[in-house]
Amino acid sequence: EAQTYTSTVTDENNSWVGEAQTLAGSFTNPVVLGQVMSDNDAGFSVFWDQGSSRQNPPTASALRTGKTVAEDSDVTRADETVGFVVVEAGHGTLGSVEFEAALGADSVRGVTNGPPYTYTFASAFATAPAVAVVTMAAVDGGNGGWAYTYGASPSTTTSLDLVIDEDTIGDSERNH
Repeated sequence: EAQTYTSTVTDENNSWVGEAQTLAGSFTNPVVLGQVMSDNDAGFSVFWDQGSSRQNPPTASALRTGKTVAEDSDVTRADETVGFVVVEAGHGTLGSVEFEAALGADSVRGVTNGPPYTYTFASAFATAPAVAVVTMAAVDGGNGGWAYTYGASPSTTTSLDLVIDEDTIGDSERNH
């Protein structure tokens, strides 16, 4: 399921509200991927999502999404188009493309904590994936951040290396 909407809420350090979403489809183990799709404001913002609270990932019955400016002291942003895709967790093939959608354990830390942080795929791929789309599901600490693949060759047939980064506007640490 894919949706877009105009995000009128900007979340920031220690203020995580998001915007409630209603899914048309039925999901048991939803995996949510999203992006701030427009560029109406010169200041940065990144996608984030949660379930029933900012510390809980989305579920079949609770999904809030939004854009955040993390620790930026300028918390005013123009409305932006936010898009998200929800897929059922699993390993399969779409056309001729092998994929895995999963909500991993809450174990990925920051760039200064000693990455990489490795997730093992539920099923091995025939060849190492050439593309990976990653995002954070929920926010434990108040600062926020963004997930990405780590290293020159982040994927193998059995695993994916990840890390989370934070801005250095409010402080210089990039721990998570």
